[in-house]
Amino acid sequence: MVAFDQSGAVRWSVPNEEPVIATADGGVIGKSGTRYDQSGRATDYMGDVGTYSWLGETYSIGTVHHRRAKVIDFGSSFAPFQGGTPSANRVYVQLNQVHVYIPFEIGADPTPYLTKQYAIDLYNDYNKDLNVKYNILPPYKGAKISMRPFAFGQATYDAFLNSLKTANRVVAYIGHIQSLTDINSPYKAGGLCFSGWYCLMPTALIGGQSAPGGITWIPQPGGFTPQSKLVFLGACGIESDFIAQWHYGPGQAIVVPVYYRTKQSIDLPDAAADLRLLMDRLFDLAHKPTWTVKQAVDDVNYYNRTFFNKTYYEWRVIGDGTITIFK
Repeated sequence: MVAFDQSGAVRWSVPNEEPVIATADGGVIGKSGTRYDQSGRATDYMGDVGTYSWLGETYSIGTVHHRRAKVIDFGSSFAPFQGGTPSANRVYVQLNQVHVYIPFEIGADPTPYLTKQYAIDLYNDYNKDLNVKYNILPPYKGAKISMRPFAFGQATYDAFLNSLKTANRVVAYIGHIQSLTDINSPYKAGGLCFSGWYCLMPTALIGGQSAPGGITWIPQPGGFTPQSKLVFLGACGIESDFIAQWHYGPGQAIVVPVYYRTKQSIDLPDAAADLRLLMDRLFDLAHKPTWTVKQAVDDVNYYNRTFFNKTYYEWRVIGDGTITIFK
């Protein structure tokens, strides 16, 4: 395995090795399972790398078993995998993953939102629509969107934390918070809750409080430090203290609600519909120039006010609103 600089000079080499996946930090993962940094130094051993799927899982050739993949922050080039993409068929496109977490029902009876299958179909069908519309648009700029729903029992807190570790990913949460206020007061988020009522709670917000019965708090001493390019939080009570527990840098953004209800609440079906509309804008490569996150959010707000008379909330961007999903 040989690494070259832009002039074609050899930077470093590793004998008896073969590159498999390029990583976002400029390093590479070899076929041996060894991870190398951008200087060619071995930094980790991952064991069997396996074959990665478009949705972020792995499998072994000759078996029917799939497993949760080791977290790899793959590069944002048009060929981060050997052979171009996880399909390894020499199609060179930029892969962006969207992980959508829906731990609980997002509507009230008798709407169909109560069923697990509806939540899964909601985003599986949308995934198909997006790929039909935006697979290769325009011809000189390839793109591929892989949207995966984590619904109900699949929406675990540890899976969510793993999703946040990859840069080329949009991570969305549509669910219930652990409020730090009593039931008669406006909601004030202290954490995000997942399947089994396990709630990720920044330690700085817990204070001397303890978890109510039936709920397990998972303390996060440093809050959240996502690597993901974009995080969407569709939940009640997301305000300044909770937002301050999200530590992001240049080239990252978080989309959160602004509430005009006293209760500081949002209806989750509205959040789900708006996420789909937001993704539709951000993945529209035919739009020139490509939508920035701020432009897409502004358009969703305009669409809601103008066509649906939704005035009890809107969305805002925290962080870098100038980023685009595709380069």
